[in-house]
Amino acid sequence: MEISATKRTIKGSKVKQLRNQGLIPGSIFSTKSSRAKAESTDISIEQISFLKLYKEAGESTLIKVKIESDKTRECLISEVQFHPVTLNIRSVNFYEVDLTEKITANIPVEIIGEELNPIIKSGDAILLSVLSEIEVECLPRDLPQHFEVDVSKLREVGDMISIADAIHVDESKVTILTDKTEILVKLDHAQQQEEVVEEAKSVDDVEVLDKGKKEDDEEEGGEKSDSKSDQS
Repeated sequence: MEISATKRTIKGSKVKQLRNQGLIPGSIFSTKSSRAKAESTDISIEQISFLKLYKEAGESTLIKVKIESDKTRECLISEVQFHPVTLNIRSVNFYEVDLTEKITANIPVEIIGEELNPIIKSGDAILLSVLSEIEVECLPRDLPQHFEVDVSKLREVGDMISIADAIHVDESKVTILTDKTEILVKLDHAQQQEEVVEEAKSVDDVEVLDKGKKEDDEEEGGEKSDSKSDQS
């Protein structure tokens, strides 16, 4: 997978100008051990192109980032920051990797077979996702994109699936660092969990709105400050 980027000179609160143009501000950080000091390159990328890439690649797939006339860099998406209310992407960071050195990464867990599970379909139980990521160590090109966990055969409340039960890798290439006894998913009583979710949802809604307003206020305040500085 590949994406084009442009070197970025706009920084601070002024990056809002980029977002208004359909661009996302970001940076590429180098993790190559041959460099004595960590280096970063500020970039901007097209929002539409990145959204498509992120949906397909996630944060565990190698991506070639082409910056104008520079050489193509082999990177992983390391951090994507979303606005807490609008969920628009505010910024993205990439890490350039050394293809010859092992790295650690968190691989997402994808649940399949939920629609085939009779006790979930009947509403008698609810599926709880206990662990959403598994940490592994391997060479960048050997990174799994995701791990699938089939829950179609769980039959009773209390049934669960651990890493050891469901995750199988080529151990000569990939080492699972997360404790294999960790539980990935389990079946629980539906009614009890629904009450907990509804209570938590009402509290989270208020917190998210407050956070979104605070970030918008801070950004606007920063722009006003920059404006005064420019005038002086």
